[in-house]
Amino acid sequence: MKPCQILIVQKFQKVEAAEQDKANKEKGAQYVDKKRNAKSSDIQEGDTVLLQQPRQNKLTTTYKPELYTVTSRNGSEVTVQSPDGVEYRRNVAHVKKYVSSPGSLSDSADLHDSSEPVQKREPQNSEPTATNRNCRLSSRSLFGRS
Repeated sequence: MKPCQILIVQKFQKVEAAEQDKANKEKGAQYVDKKRNAKSSDIQEGDTVLLQQPRQNKLTTTYKPELYTVTSRNGSEVTVQSPDGVEYRRNVAHVKKYVSSPGSLSDSADLHDSSEPVQKREPQNSEPTATNRNCRLSSRSLFGRS
């Protein structure tokens, strides 16, 4: 083989090895993501989020009680704005999307059709029964003594 042919073969082998390496890394990344149940974040501009706070003791909550609004997102970096107008930059992993509870007043109108009447639940009987095993009756209440 001539020296120029050797260089061409070596370049071809390097390119082939790089492609194989890239394919192996992608395969490994997919395996690890599946094993860890990794999911991509769906946080977008305009979303209401909770911001993670540092743990001071075992009684502190994981997230601050204030609601923040996402002003921008660039890759894994999110810029959020507090109700006071202060902006914070955080990683997406330190932000949690806020979902309002189904019992809130704003969502209750969406759940029920306005043409159908809303049925109210009957209050349950507060009298203890024999089938309620968690309720203990005293001997005075059994025999009508006060």
